[in-house]
Amino acid sequence: GSDDRSKLLFSSGNDTDPSNNSSVQTTTFFHRADLVYRKQLDPWELLVTPSFRRDDLSFLILDAFRFRVVSDTFSGRSEISRQFSRTFGLRVGTEFVATAYDLDVTASAAGGGKQTSASSGSILRPALYLTTTLRLGERLTLFPGARLTYYGLPFTRAQVEPRLRLAWDLADHTTL
Repeated sequence: GSDDRSKLLFSSGNDTDPSNNSSVQTTTFFHRADLVYRKQLDPWELLVTPSFRRDDLSFLILDAFRFRVVSDTFSGRSEISRQFSRTFGLRVGTEFVATAYDLDVTASAAGGGKQTSASSGSILRPALYLTTTLRLGERLTLFPGARLTYYGLPFTRAQVEPRLRLAWDLADHTTL
């Protein structure tokens, strides 16, 4: 995780109210816990990786504008893979991401006073994916695949994403 804070202070208050907060501040906070479970089920390998992450992002500008969003994300991935030969492998998996968030914004209003807005919500993203491993010669490996993601809340749509990754072994301990 990380907890980063910065603050820019001014030597005196602002012109309208000297006791007013005369600073610009930012806070970026996150902590994440991951678990990994691997099991060899000859000739297949099972991988399960649940995860939890908490984020807190905020900033303040001279007490004229305040923004804060706090989110909690649970994600989990489960996949099964098999290397059929030296040149061909297959990985099939599913992923689930669920985020709950709280958002607060306060801003100075025209004519004085403050305007405040708060909202809460959830975002759901389940997905299925497939990746193959194709070794082409001694140095080049391609990883073509596809991913189907369903965007649940607040959207409702599905998206198919073709994917391609490659690895080129430049030397014994160097891969591009």
